Amino acid sequence: MNDRTGSRPGSDQRAATGPPAANFAARLETGRLYLRPYRVADAAWYGEMAKRNHRHLARFESGNAAFGIADEAGARVVLHSFAELAQQRTAWFLGAFLKGTDEFVAQVYVGAADPGLPRFTIGFFADGAHEGRGYVTEAVRAAVRHLFAGLGAQKVDLWCDDTNVRCRRVAERCGFRLEAHRVGDQRHPDGTISGTCVYAIFPGQSAGNLGAAPPAGPDGDLPGPGALREDSGSAQ
Repeated sequence: MNDRTGSRPGSDQRAATGPPAANFAARLETGRLYLRPYRVADAAWYGEMAKRNHRHLARFESGNAAFGIADEAGARVVLHSFAELAQQRTAWFLGAFLKGTDEFVAQVYVGAADPGLPRFTIGFFADGAHEGRGYVTEAVRAAVRHLFAGLGAQKVDLWCDDTNVRCRRVAERCGFRLEAHRVGDQRHPDGTISGTCVYAIFPGQSAGNLGAAPPAGPDGDLPGPGALREDSGSAQ
């Protein structure tokens, strides 16, 4: 999961000159999914989804707008704010749904971090009942392809907690390269401290031509926070 709206990636507007020239697509499709922006009319089920995923989001997504929703009225307020951001072309919140059943499986966030380049930030979370099925990877790949082909992106960033192994695996499957590892830069509500991994992908890059991924640990997981160095080549 990695959908921390309002965090550092989205607030970096150093070279921004205005919103992107084009708006995000009204619908994207993959083999199993379709992605679309939320509507205010989604408030009833979105509120239920947020409550159902509250514990699921607590560790890595406590700053997510969905995390604070308690009822349908709260969901309606949040969805109104999503619509306003989309109208301003500064951020888009997309639901990913199964074709045929319209079942919600994931959320994808796209922020216009630097419209002058343009550079975008992408984030996401999986519905807790649909983890481990590749839906997030499928949705993120579709969104990234559209950012390059439809909105002329020159760079897409993905930021995540360095202990969020699922998010890091999604990043690597989608072709993102680790640009920086900021060790010990955030404290969680339970008092534990972790770092931030900053990934990026550029036009023409894919999982097959980005070079070797970070080495796996002995159990096949990604290395722990101490195993990756700080990369001074980061633009952040």
